[in-house]
Amino acid sequence: MVTKRTEMVGFSTLGFTLVELVVVILLIAILAAVALPRFIRIDDDAHLARAETTAAALQASVQLAHSVWQLQAGGQPAENLPVFGAGLDGQIDFNANGWPSQQWFGGIEANPSLNNVADCISISNALLQGSTVIALNSDADLQPAYLGGGACRYTFTDAPTLSFEYNSNTGAVTRNF
Repeated sequence: MVTKRTEMVGFSTLGFTLVELVVVILLIAILAAVALPRFIRIDDDAHLARAETTAAALQASVQLAHSVWQLQAGGQPAENLPVFGAGLDGQIDFNANGWPSQQWFGGIEANPSLNNVADCISISNALLQGSTVIALNSDADLQPAYLGGGACRYTFTDAPTLSFEYNSNTGAVTRNF
């Protein structure tokens, strides 16, 4: 008796059956569904960590500047007080409360005050010493806004729900996240 042998032609010649391919695709889809939310949270966590770090750096700089004012200004408002080195970029103006209020070299004020968005930009750039770009353009790391009453808000360009505020009357840095 002679038997004929037939071979299945198809995926088995490639080394995979259709069932194996479907199983592999399903496994990849399940892994992607589980991993994607974690990657999204990692991005959010990175933005939050950067916001925390920047706000903490500003708070530490404000406290350091206030300590320099206490040692050098004798409890009075101060103009162009050298805080971070001898150069112009390290000089800061202090209000009567001893908190950094601006960095302005245009003249002498009896009591320097933070009273516009330009002051928000100048004081934060002076305190953070170029570690973060703060400006009124879309390329900046932080977007400043003057809130009135000697206070500024800094909003992260790439994470607009994260911001912090600086109050030059109290030296407080308040996190809004």
